[in-house]
Amino acid sequence: MRAIYGAAALLACCMASACGDDGGGAEPIGRGTEACRDLQDATCDFASDRCRGADRATCDATLRGIECRSDEQASACANALNEAACGTVTPSCDLRAVVDPAPAIAACHTVMQALCDHNVMCGAADPGCAQSIAAMGIDCEQALSIDLRYESCLEAIDALPCGSPAPSVCMQVVYVLPPGL
Repeated sequence: MRAIYGAAALLACCMASACGDDGGGAEPIGRGTEACRDLQDATCDFASDRCRGADRATCDATLRGIECRSDEQASACANALNEAACGTVTPSCDLRAVVDPAPAIAACHTVMQALCDHNVMCGAADPGCAQSIAAMGIDCEQALSIDLRYESCLEAIDALPCGSPAPSVCMQVVYVLPPGL
């Protein structure tokens, strides 16, 4: 397991790619408990504002979708990041110890199933739909964060006319842990 260290390593652990904003005018608060949201903010303060290693909007979009294993671990990591120097190891911010991937994994499977169900409803009986999606490089078991647009994505899939491409709101709605981390 690797610890979160430096802005570049932090974002490499947490995202597959950048995404757009949530489309709303108000700043979203993030998922999880207050302590987890404090961690999300402290992490982006560290990675983007202090260390200038990541775009703040991209960092926020990615990290606001994480949920934490415990408030104690989230607070310990947030406090450590407030004191950390750029490029240093922050042992209390071990990604696999702090982030609870289960909600993101479940949400990823829900989006994939909604897309497959939509295809079946439209007459495309594809028993290998989930495998086809996985073949495109989406591995739900590596999901770490679910974008705040997730609920809008599910609504858009429900309203999607047959024969239409996947809704744009669903693009990059799941962030996965890169291989090897």
